[in-house]
Amino acid sequence: MKLKYVTIHDYYGGQRDIMKNFQRQASCMDTLFVKCLPDIETKAIESLIINCCPPEKVKTSELIDTSYEVYYGYDTRSFLELSDQDKKKALLEIVYEGVEIAARENDWCITPFEKAKRAVIDLDYKNAYLYKKPKSSPNRKYKAVYLIQHELYSAEIFLVILDNAENELQRIHLFSEEPEEGLFLQLIGDITWRGNSEIFIKNQYQESLSKSVTLQV
Repeated sequence: MKLKYVTIHDYYGGQRDIMKNFQRQASCMDTLFVKCLPDIETKAIESLIINCCPPEKVKTSELIDTSYEVYYGYDTRSFLELSDQDKKKALLEIVYEGVEIAARENDWCITPFEKAKRAVIDLDYKNAYLYKKPKSSPNRKYKAVYLIQHELYSAEIFLVILDNAENELQRIHLFSEEPEEGLFLQLIGDITWRGNSEIFIKNQYQESLSKSVTLQV
């Protein structure tokens, strides 16, 4: 079995809106950390959940089905007062210290996690990536691909037009969505070229997100 997910949860208790806000903002960093990880082989763990809680509520880690849950003392209320960049730095520390606990308790090598942390820092904490396989125009001069910018407060979805040398020729903003990967990824539809200068994006879940785009190159 391989480790596929690392997720930060608010286990603090109290106001539901604060809990939801914290977990949404945390998504941009815990998903970026996973993208920077190589394959991690585990015996029975597919996901790691890092529960942020008051120090007095920290308890022994537990395996529930294929999820390993660790408990980490952190005040999620003070997090909301930080600057955006400091929030990202705090989230990376939570992720790393959470995986340190899990690695120690499950006898995992810590090196891949150290490298993933360094990779996130090298990316300046920016969770931006191309999504789905690029689609070539009929004349093979252009490629269309999605670009996702997953930030603290939103996910911004773009369509990017590239030439054959991978140079960006055009960028079209398609929509914004809540920063929850499981939500915005399912809203990204298929790309269909209609000739060499028009692209149709079909979304089966939300018709308002279906649209035609004309190239300006």
